[in-house]
Amino acid sequence: LRRAMDYVAARGGVILQHAVDEGLAKGGYMHEGRVSSLLGMYAVPSAAEDVIVARDLELVGLTGARYHVQHVSTAGVVEMIGLAKERGLPVTAEVTPHHLMFDHDSVAGANPAFKMMPPLRSEDDRAALVEGLRSGVIDAVATDHAPHAAHEKDVPFEHAPNGVIGLEWAGAVANTVANLSIEDFFDRMSIRPAQIAQIHDHGQPLAQGRPANIVAFDPGAAWKPDGAVSRSSNSPYIGRDLRGRPRLTMLRGMITSREGSPLAEVL
Repeated sequence: LRRAMDYVAARGGVILQHAVDEGLAKGGYMHEGRVSSLLGMYAVPSAAEDVIVARDLELVGLTGARYHVQHVSTAGVVEMIGLAKERGLPVTAEVTPHHLMFDHDSVAGANPAFKMMPPLRSEDDRAALVEGLRSGVIDAVATDHAPHAAHEKDVPFEHAPNGVIGLEWAGAVANTVANLSIEDFFDRMSIRPAQIAQIHDHGQPLAQGRPANIVAFDPGAAWKPDGAVSRSSNSPYIGRDLRGRPRLTMLRGMITSREGSPLAEVL
């Protein structure tokens, strides 16, 4: 990893880390805590994420490489990222909609729609993620969108693959849970993700001559998803009360969806 950071730093790239210690996480299906004990289920401790990020941040200090932590799930990592930023290290981080909205109590029913990696953590972890997003310690919301066929997820929790879909509801979940200002909402959902990924045609203010890559978002809309546009339905959001909804999307000046429905002629 040190060698990779040296090479990437010299080329202006970024290291993206799915932070999990495979030894500590081996055989685990959910967060190690009260709920896993009640279910008698093999589990993944928060330390499996924390120790990887702690190690990596030391290497960032050594190499100067840009470093991005994917789908942060623990309060410990939020604290470490905040301290690293105070030190001036080139570090960024993201959180998923499902880690913002749910905690390990949602897994008590062993519904595979709540099985993901990293797993849903404690309520204290969830609250720290929300506060980290509000404060800017966490830079971005990223969906970790993972479609699975129904027959893959419709099995006992232990046998189901990790991952849920969330792309369609990411903005609504972030708006519902974090209660961001409009400026912070678009910063976390669009501006910062584009900057981190170095995608220059996205995440830009509207201006004459720029590509019209636009999401029109209604922050006050109250609704409850009753299905998915995706061919997959492995989602924990269906049937949940949400606030905020995309009304229209455009790509390079062409309308690609209205009211959540894609327009076939431009797909």
